[in-house]
Amino acid sequence: MESRSRSLVSSYIRDQAVIPGDEVSAVLFQLCEEVREKNKIEITQLTQTLNINQDNVEENFCQIANEVCAAINWGRVISLFVFG
Repeated sequence: MESRSRSLVSSYIRDQAVIPGDEVSAVLFQLCEEVREKNKIEITQLTQTLNINQDNVEENFCQIANEVCAAINWGRVISLFVFG
């Protein structure tokens, strides 16, 4: 079920979020997909460790975003998109 949901969301984002002709959006999306695929296990473990659920997802995301942005670089920006 999770795999199917992720596939549907990815499909929607790819179709809706990337503006035709907008190379930056397309590259950003591709980088997020690559990082997500390479770090699938770690992302799943982090989600389980943080016990993320519908009640605390926003709070956890904001906390992670604050930590990531403390020393910002492109790798961290991509990671934030992937986790979000």
